[in-house]
Parts: sequence; structure tokens; C-alpha cells
Amino acid sequence: MELEKKLLDHNLVDCVYFFTSYDCRNNMKNRNWFHLNDDLSQDDQKKFFKSIENHRSEIREIIKKHGFKFYTTDADDLSKCHGYYLKNWHDGSKTIDFDPIDDFTEADLGHVKLYYREGGKFKQL
Repeated sequence: MELEKKLLDHNLVDCVYFFTSYDCRNNMKNRNWFHLNDDLSQDDQKKFFKSIENHRSEIREIIKKHGFKFYTTDADDLSKCHGYYLKNWHDGSKTIDFDPIDDFTEADLGHVKLYYREGGKFKQL
């Protein structure tokens, strides 16, 4: 429960996500990617990462429970990367933004579209 509170605290974590599939690169799968709150000191960032270092699979389950399933794709919808994404907004709303594309798949694979699952259907962002 403490781990879940940490991951859902917008004062600590801005967003966290992981890929369940990443086109042609198995080393990118199932790694947790964090964006921490910009106001955290270097010391606080180190403490945070130390506190979660042995909880990778638990973190993925929390992301699945509270976040969105997503996939990115190229312009032709031929190359796809799938994953889960959790964003912590200050007002408590749940949304998704372009971090997975901006950080990895656009520059790496030319992905320009992001789809997320809401209400049982995938929608393009």
C-alpha cells in the first residue's frame, strides 16, 4: 500500500509507464520509465528510486490498475509498441499525454500516433 501511495502522489511522480511490446527491441520491454516531479531535489529523487528498486513487478501492477493501456504506431499503423501509462495530475484527473512517444518511439521508430484504451475502446490522442 505504501508503494501504491508513492506512485499515485503527484508531488513525487509526474508519470510512469512501461512497454509490454516494443517493435524489434526486447530490451525495452517491461522496464518502468519514470518522470518525477520537477520540484524534487536530487536527494529526494535518489531516495525515491532506492525505495522502489526491488518492486518492479508490483509497480507494473499498480500502473495497470490505475493507468491506461496504450499503443504507439507509425503513420501507416504497421509498427506498434504496446504498454501501460499512469499520469498523476494535481487535480486527481486521469488522462494520458505524449510522454511514451516523446521519450522513445517517435525518435526511435518514427511513431507519430498514440492510442489509449478508455471505456473498452482504443481512442487516438
